[in-house]
Amino acid sequence: MSTPPGFLRSRSVRDDGQVDLLGPIDVDGSVKSGSGVTLTNDIIIREKLEAYGAIYINGSVSCGGRIKAYGNIIVRGYLSASDKIKGSGKLKIEGALEGRDLEIYGNVSIQGSLRLVVYGSLTLIGPEDQSWYYAEEPVQIAGPVIRRDQEADWDW
Repeated sequence: MSTPPGFLRSRSVRDDGQVDLLGPIDVDGSVKSGSGVTLTNDIIIREKLEAYGAIYINGSVSCGGRIKAYGNIIVRGYLSASDKIKGSGKLKIEGALEGRDLEIYGNVSIQGSLRLVVYGSLTLIGPEDQSWYYAEEPVQIAGPVIRRDQEADWDW
């Protein structure tokens, strides 16, 4: 697959500490951190994204493999994954998230859109025409489904 015009090309990125990538960049491999990952602007990751801390998305990110975070996943923009997204912490979406399979062990907060299994509560923030989720299969939510006008007061 060719790199889009205007994008820098990089091999896999691995570090025991924090990984911060500023796009536009096309990573021909994986991004793995022993701490957290912050991805800003337009970023393509051809394989997997893994962090032993939190993952912060600030822009448009496309991932060709699975995404795994042992902390929170915060999406401010757009995140697309071709494989499973798994988070051990909370998931907060301010924008859109698209993926084949989503497994979150904490709470989920959505200001935008998402397809979805939630093991905590699902909170939709804002009016029904702006914050929603779509499930092709039966929805599995262990906790309550809550609709709020404002974000819940969680410690992010």
